[in-house]
Amino acid sequence: RTFGTELEAAVSPLEGLRLRAVTTLQDPRFTRFRYEFFVPGTNPGSGAQVRDYSGNRLNDAVKLLSDLTASYSVGGAELFGNYRYTGDRAANRPNTVTIPGFGEVAGGVSYRFRETRVSLQGVNLLNRQAIVQMGARTGEDILRVNDDGTAVSLVTTGAAAGTTTTS
Repeated sequence: RTFGTELEAAVSPLEGLRLRAVTTLQDPRFTRFRYEFFVPGTNPGSGAQVRDYSGNRLNDAVKLLSDLTASYSVGGAELFGNYRYTGDRAANRPNTVTIPGFGEVAGGVSYRFRETRVSLQGVNLLNRQAIVQMGARTGEDILRVNDDGTAVSLVTTGAAAGTTTTS
């Protein structure tokens, strides 16, 4: 189940100046996602397990994505800048880990001469460090994230299956 809206606006308040904004709002969620499995062993978490992620946010899918671009052209020269915001998102199916949102700035200059365009562009101009993708590495067995950043996970294989570990 998902709903989504994309809003786009572009204006040119002065000759040569172009402003553009695009925003996507969505709420992608699992509708039916329930399964059963078995954890071997005789530990407290061993035995039949049921996972039901129905209604949870899809991992690595943002609710808000926004892009603001400005460019100014005069003759064959163009100066441009861009700010992109990526909202927070769930890092795993149980929604026990959240990747925080972040913004990134890019910009550059270009020159067009006849059929040739030469550009110089920089991305991440503010040197922002952010987590881009985590879902493939977090797993479904993270039971919770503690205030100190450690994660408690269910061990599902090996001699320790059915116990928890903190990392």
